[in-house]
Amino acid sequence: MSSTILPYLILLSGYATYYLFLRMLLHQGGLIMQDKYSPQKKYAKNNIKKLSCSYQAKFVDEFKTACALGITQSEVIRKAMIETIEKAKMDKK
Repeated sequence: MSSTILPYLILLSGYATYYLFLRMLLHQGGLIMQDKYSPQKKYAKNNIKKLSCSYQAKFVDEFKTACALGITQSEVIRKAMIETIEKAKMDKK
């Protein structure tokens, strides 16, 4: 065990000791593990955006019921967005 780690282990006990020891071991030994989802997270950060909206509960429940007939909520929203974008492009011309 490294002489730089020993004083920390003597001062700390329990979970804190274990946590500190693992962090020092990983950083000193070059064993830092990469998150297996990091490529997806990087892509999402650069290319994906979320929309947030709120509607009355009754309206949302009716929408969910209508979508349960075979189309996803995401598909309905995407189609409405595409139609709106196309209409806006046509209005500009």
